[in-house]
Amino acid sequence: MDGDRLPSEEELFENYRCVVEQVHPEAAIIRTLEVGGDKLVPHLDFVGGMDSLMNLRSIRLCLKHPGIFVTQLRVILRASEHGNVKFMYPMISGLDALREAKWHRQKARVGLTEERITYDSTIEVGIIIELPSTALTADLLAQEADFFSIGTNDLIQYAMAINRRNEETLDLYEPLHPSVLRIIQNVVNVGVAEGIDVSI
Repeated sequence: MDGDRLPSEEELFENYRCVVEQVHPEAAIIRTLEVGGDKLVPHLDFVGGMDSLMNLRSIRLCLKHPGIFVTQLRVILRASEHGNVKFMYPMISGLDALREAKWHRQKARVGLTEERITYDSTIEVGIIIELPSTALTADLLAQEADFFSIGTNDLIQYAMAINRRNEETLDLYEPLHPSVLRIIQNVVNVGVAEGIDVSI
């Protein structure tokens, strides 16, 4: 995000490998590219600013630009040979988005296999639950995700229909609002029922 261009696959791999080796045997959980909204990348001119909070950002952007996405998926898979790696998709809105992301992951796996590059075939894949649509369909998503991570900043923002970066609505940002707590409780209940980990 600080550079003047996207890193090459090899540059990204060296960064990920270094992190994975340093935290081993703990898991390095890597989220796929999460830009747009309040996370700007100057050299990606297709990434909008704050007006993109509900538009093209995170996994939506990755699915629109699969070249960038598949490169990162390849790197994550390659890094899994050097330690304990998991990865997760941000801003998944429902099953269709998750399945499309999984299709791209399979494409990355096939490419690595054809190139005889090894990776951990059992790597766990989770999703960040930060949209009400995701939280309310958590039971369906739990059938295809290995774990959940609740992204409370965005979840509160979208549940309360406010921009947490806007000073004029900051007083409406209520982490303990009953609706927010109920959404979180629902996700936790699903995780317990389905036997998958839920973190915040």
